[in-house]
Amino acid sequence: STGVPPSVVDFNRWCHSDWFDAVGVSVSTDRQLGAMASSLSRLPHSAPNPLAHRFVGGPMAFVAPERLAVLGCEVVALDAAATVEHIQNVVPSVGVWKA
Repeated sequence: STGVPPSVVDFNRWCHSDWFDAVGVSVSTDRQLGAMASSLSRLPHSAPNPLAHRFVGGPMAFVAPERLAVLGCEVVALDAAATVEHIQNVVPSVGVWKA
């Protein structure tokens, strides 16, 4: 599945009800870091796939990667295409859906 949940509540619902091999979050500001840290730290304990890899990237990965350390995920500071390639190398079961 891919998608952009409109809120942290929707993000939690998706991640705790569907099976994901990887979860990636693009972070553009620090406004929701506390809520995201709480959500992402619970994934290994309460998601259907406790081994799901967790990645964070986006603008903050370039300007303040140290601020993303609180999320407990692998920080990926690459452009979009390189990020997809990196995740596919780390999690071989992740494919790219093309329309």
